Amino acid sequence: MKKNLLGITMLALFCTACEKNDNPVKIAQDMLAVKYLDSLKSTHFDVKISYNADNAITHYSIMDYQQQANYSYIAEYENGKMAKTFLTAGPNDEPYLRMEVGYNSADQINRMKDVGAGLDTLIYSLNGELSQILTYYIDEFGGKTVIRQRDYTWNNGNIVKELGIDIYPNGRDSLITLYTYDDKINPRARIAGLFCLLEYYNPEDISANNILTSEDNSQFIRKTENTYTYDADNYPATAKSITTAIYDPSDPYIDSTNTRFVYR
Repeated sequence: MKKNLLGITMLALFCTACEKNDNPVKIAQDMLAVKYLDSLKSTHFDVKISYNADNAITHYSIMDYQQQANYSYIAEYENGKMAKTFLTAGPNDEPYLRMEVGYNSADQINRMKDVGAGLDTLIYSLNGELSQILTYYIDEFGGKTVIRQRDYTWNNGNIVKELGIDIYPNGRDSLITLYTYDDKINPRARIAGLFCLLEYYNPEDISANNILTSEDNSQFIRKTENTYTYDADNYPATAKSITTAIYDPSDPYIDSTNTRFVYR
């Protein structure tokens, strides 16, 4: 199963554009791609993105300088749709299968089956917006138990609220994250299937605009603030992200990341 984004600092502002539309939500016609991202250069990481002849993403390669790790997410297609996702743990490692992807009658991704014991089902509203993700644990007999639930609230094409609920045998924990956005083009949302390819479900991957702030209601009061510069086409050119969290009131955690977007 995919890991939860809740409580995870924005690792990157990964983005590009794609003509095909296998995203969990349909991209509006006035947001069709006009440029593609080649790479990202950041304080903590670099990203390289590769595409097939249809301009659909095939590789999402990350060099993480903090973790000293080099890995790639890989998409495999059947009949023009993302069918399976793979991960390599290093530049010379063989890719291993992570997820098998399923679709509903509207060609929206609605099923992510873990090769282990997990299953994510994606549920949509009548207007095509992702409204809920349910994560199931599948036991050895095929029985399914919901262990995680994510509910999404939308406004003007953006996810503005995420409610995450972790469900345990004797109770549950919940976390609310609120988002605000700019009014510029978000190239992340134009990568068909990116929301489901990477390790975490990131609301920015299917929102129309770029996240300005994200803040959760955890005991640590985690908040990320992003500021951007834009190119002549209103695509992000650079971004500065400052994340704060109060794990220790006497020593607040602060992290700053600068990212440069390189388009081809």
